[in-house]
Amino acid sequence: MLLPSDEDASRPAHLSYETFGPGQAAALTGYSLFTKRHADANRKPMTEKSAFTLLHPLRVRWAECDAQGIVFNVNYFLYFDVGMTEWLRALGFGGGAMLEFYTVHAEADYKGSARFDEMIHIGMRCARLGRTSMTLEAAIFRGDDVLTQGKLVYVHAEPKTQTKTPLPEDFVARVLEFEKTAPERG
Repeated sequence: MLLPSDEDASRPAHLSYETFGPGQAAALTGYSLFTKRHADANRKPMTEKSAFTLLHPLRVRWAECDAQGIVFNVNYFLYFDVGMTEWLRALGFGGGAMLEFYTVHAEADYKGSARFDEMIHIGMRCARLGRTSMTLEAAIFRGDDVLTQGKLVYVHAEPKTQTKTPLPEDFVARVLEFEKTAPERG
């Protein structure tokens, strides 16, 4: 389910967690994860819901909580994965049309905690499109409060050989049409 922000209601709707060291991830993607920053001064911070084209609602389930009654930290990566799947579905790549991506880097910053039965929203946006990889930014919101922010780098690959391949032109075109703020290229 897409929940576009009020200022974006006219946009079309069609449109193995593995962590590697910084050097390995940069080598796999051809991109320095820790030195390159967004050049777009108009890019809204991830702390604002309006920065995201896709906001996916999700109710916190009991199994996602720990003994303290809050969402166990690793489950935010599960939420990021749900967000990525829904983002691809919004682009028209759901079900049998799913593209093959492999996670090469994932990070999260925790600002607050979600609790059992709370309604949260997963924000997902493409921050960068490379030749064979993309960087997605994610945020988990409770109301207008940001609870967790994340960055995920995915490499597009041929399924049988798991060899990285260029992002399909149709995919890139759909991302550029879908996103409120154009992703960085390169």
